[in-house]
Amino acid sequence: MIRLENIKFRNSQFFRILAISDMHIGDKRLRTSEEYYLNLTLENIKILKPDIVINAGDIVSRLKYQKPLNPGENSANRRSKCWELYKNNFVNLCPVPLLDVCLERDKPLWSKNRGKPFSHGYENKKAKFIALSLKKDVNIENSLFEELKTHITSFRGTIVLAMHYPMEGTCERDTNAWVKQGKELKELISKYSRKGIIISGHWHAYFTTPPVKEQNIILCFAGEANSLLKNNPWGKIIDCYKEKTIISFWNFGTESVTKKYVIT
Repeated sequence: MIRLENIKFRNSQFFRILAISDMHIGDKRLRTSEEYYLNLTLENIKILKPDIVINAGDIVSRLKYQKPLNPGENSANRRSKCWELYKNNFVNLCPVPLLDVCLERDKPLWSKNRGKPFSHGYENKKAKFIALSLKKDVNIENSLFEELKTHITSFRGTIVLAMHYPMEGTCERDTNAWVKQGKELKELISKYSRKGIIISGHWHAYFTTPPVKEQNIILCFAGEANSLLKNNPWGKIIDCYKEKTIISFWNFGTESVTKKYVIT
């Protein structure tokens, strides 16, 4: 089931997305504390004033990279605390709509109550934003896939899809089914939508990876919300106008644009 809530844009001429990814909360390799970069991200949201924030996944670190546990604390407790930190210090404080790829997908790791295939998003007359919150990283369940296709074929505005793993067939968990599903979705967007924007995470070279245009679709790789390589987190500002899309690489620490791409 795909549940879409209404969203309002600040400006009638364009809408703004702030795309982030790979927070890796609890990772022992991080150079900054979780509280620091969650607060820093919130401060930058206030500065940038996006209409929506999209978090493209890997919010909590894998167990093998988790920080040392306290005496008597097992791995499940530690991971659960990381989720609580993210929800309390970011989700509940985010001042704009948040499209979160991982929150539902990763629930089975710390909760038994998940239910049927589920995804969420936002919509208005100009755009639809849908997060692919999947049971499996690289496969959309059949019922969810059919519902997603219906949303695309019945809408003539801008379709924004968010997922963790890119559909380009370039990650270690790719399957033929995932690449096939991605190809079919892109074909439908090209045929029925005015514009498509597909936002993914996983790659950790976001500050050097430019957006890619395929017909009327833009493939954008979200910024690294807490970098394992850099001291400052990064994000992508996506300003979507009727005739163009401007994508800016944003450094949260220096509050500055480092690269900018104008796509027509």
